[in-house]
Amino acid sequence: MMLTVGWSNAADNDLVRSYSNRWLQWTDEVATERGILHPFLYMNYANSTQNAYEADLDETGMSRMKQTRDKYDPKGVFWRLMDGGHKIPLT
Repeated sequence: MMLTVGWSNAADNDLVRSYSNRWLQWTDEVATERGILHPFLYMNYANSTQNAYEADLDETGMSRMKQTRDKYDPKGVFWRLMDGGHKIPLT
């Protein structure tokens, strides 16, 4: 499922993001109660509060992603300078 929200007043940013996050939490709760929640999150549709990596990768896959990140960006330059997006967690 994908929720797309649009608004024109920047003063409403926090309100709309809060509503969207509550809606996502509610849908997860309902799907879990019904036994139909699938953990996969398509990264391009994932909300900034959702961790698409951890939802889609097992412990081994996540470990490999972190090893690759550490090999090619050991100082975390990409992580610090790239604004937004879903980055591999530093921890």
